[in-house]
Amino acid sequence: ETSTTSGCARTCPSDEREGTISSVAGATSKTQCYAVLTDVTLSDKSGSGDETCYWHDNKAVYAQGCTIAVKSCIAGHFREAENSQTCAKVGQKAYSPDGSIEKFLCSALAGANSTVNTATDISGAATDCYNTCSDIDIQNGVRDTVNDKEYYNGTNIPACRYTTVCNTGYQASGEECPPKIFKIELNHDGGTSSVNAIYLKYATGWYSDSDASASKSITSVPLPTKAGGYTCFGYMSDGNDIVIGADGVLNKDFELFKDNATIKAIWEQNDSITCDPGSYYTGTGTACTTCPVGSYCPGVTTFQDINEVKGLYSCASLGGTYVAAKDIDDKEMTVTVTSVKGAASAGECYATNVEYVPSSRLGAGSQTCYFNTATTAYTANCKDETIVMCNAGHYLVSQLILTVRQLASVITVQKKS
Repeated sequence: ETSTTSGCARTCPSDEREGTISSVAGATSKTQCYAVLTDVTLSDKSGSGDETCYWHDNKAVYAQGCTIAVKSCIAGHFREAENSQTCAKVGQKAYSPDGSIEKFLCSALAGANSTVNTATDISGAATDCYNTCSDIDIQNGVRDTVNDKEYYNGTNIPACRYTTVCNTGYQASGEECPPKIFKIELNHDGGTSSVNAIYLKYATGWYSDSDASASKSITSVPLPTKAGGYTCFGYMSDGNDIVIGADGVLNKDFELFKDNATIKAIWEQNDSITCDPGSYYTGTGTACTTCPVGSYCPGVTTFQDINEVKGLYSCASLGGTYVAAKDIDDKEMTVTVTSVKGAASAGECYATNVEYVPSSRLGAGSQTCYFNTATTAYTANCKDETIVMCNAGHYLVSQLILTVRQLASVITVQKKS
């Protein structure tokens, strides 16, 4: 706390702020004296520290070359380096308690995962850290989050919690949404029958028992009888949907019901109309119409003048899969899904420009393939195979024999008209 002038030791000047006075080792002038003042608030008010100022001869105070050693930061701030003059924000995904100079990462907390975060960039406690919880799509429903965020609780960040929410027609069972089973009672409306109820497993099929086991699967039921010369034309729902046809066959729309229901027998003495396969009913009149190109008509029995088209289905609605053929520029050809006029089944729908690969594997081309009802793909009864390009070193011998032979040089073969 002294300085030396001409061999005489002198005491450093006092500090009017009452700081601790000292000097550098071997000080030779008052300007090497300094005062240390503790708990000085940083200029940006982000914390506090010990301020060291050297003696200023002109001002006669300790006000020269002042520096602060950060000792404490406010919540959400930390000291980036030992020589830092201010405290910095910890940023998101981190925290720092009030009075600390350390930065703590949320990712170090028990239970933290890759989504861990904080709401602000100046979090002051571990309890500000949270994992983000998002809904999880599952088959026929969603795993809905209880909370969008799970916060650190002093021990860990709890795992996200969920409730299972199912689409219409499905029910929650743990983390899954299996189909519901609906009881459909048969109102015979004065008739008699051995079957009084059937069961619909939503989006799956019809069953004779409520357990809906595979062995109880049914596709038709016996129709009731009624005295007085009545003929049963099936059963109808409250929504006027034909649930059981005049032939006893059950409607194949397995999403027809969303709850238990009762269907009523249809008794008629007037005429019905039956359209043979390859035709459909337009909804009015007494005649059937030939199935148009691009559709198929499996045949239908319905009632006259219902003002609703029955028995007409577009080939496009089958949603069949295929692999498109490619031209010589390796671009996919346009595939057309259609049918001939009067098509009576889905198997008569076909796709053109489907990929064709000859057995030799030495070229490629296109073909026309019919819809395979078993695989729902356009792979059945393929015909009109045409090679449009050959592998390098080969050429087309004949479209009739569908083979290629080697040639000394590469020849690109255009499709023959």
